Amino acid sequence: MNFIKFHAIIMFLIYCVGYISTLYAQTKSQFLYELYNPQRSPDLLYFDVSMINLASDFEDLSKLTINIKIVNDELQFIKAKNGGFQADYEVAVAIFDKNKTLADSMSWQERVFAKNFDETNAQNLFAFTGNSFDLEPGEYYFHVWVRDLETNRRGMREGKVTLRDFSSKNMIVSDLLFLNNRAKNQKTNIPQQGRLLAYFEVYNIPEGDSIQVLYQLLGLGGKILEESQYWKKSKGKIIKNYIQIFDKAFTNGFTGIRVKVQYKDQS
Repeated sequence: MNFIKFHAIIMFLIYCVGYISTLYAQTKSQFLYELYNPQRSPDLLYFDVSMINLASDFEDLSKLTINIKIVNDELQFIKAKNGGFQADYEVAVAIFDKNKTLADSMSWQERVFAKNFDETNAQNLFAFTGNSFDLEPGEYYFHVWVRDLETNRRGMREGKVTLRDFSSKNMIVSDLLFLNNRAKNQKTNIPQQGRLLAYFEVYNIPEGDSIQVLYQLLGLGGKILEESQYWKKSKGKIIKNYIQIFDKAFTNGFTGIRVKVQYKDQS
């Protein structure tokens, strides 16, 4: 059985920081992004960036969603009118094609609240934001800036990304999105019951037809901790899938997941 194997080490990093992020299979069609190491200085605002690549609602385009996480302690909070504290910040994103020509850009402002003074300096509480871009498949460079609107303190991250081509009429499986139970998944709006959620989408299955999903939860040395399968019927262009990973798997030494999707003679 040819399963797709996802990197466990990256997955555990995502779980520990409580952040939405992407894991992807090592295949020719995989979604890739590289985030360059930032300058680190007390004068610069530090934040983290993660990305997920899904099919776009627009024909022949690919959707890139950029997620940004900022530790509360990086922002300047002031007293809010209705009690507690608030911090305001601005995000700007610029995306360039492989010729360094501007392909798209966007900026927006966000506000985050803290209940008390201790939360304003917390290292384990975060502000989350993000936005999506519909672009042609291919290679891009990106710059992301964040500015604290109270202090004007700024930070910048940059890197490069390769967007997948989802235009095939055959079955396509998206990248895998991991989400822990301390982060809200506003993009998929899926209720989470387990300690970790593995989410992915399957495209181009005719309405009324079904796919078979087989998965294995792995322990140390590739030991299979749990093996299961399910069928899911297509209701249109996208079949949304999620696999709940519960505490029992972590107690037994959970290190990773393998997933295989089958539809007729395609897998």
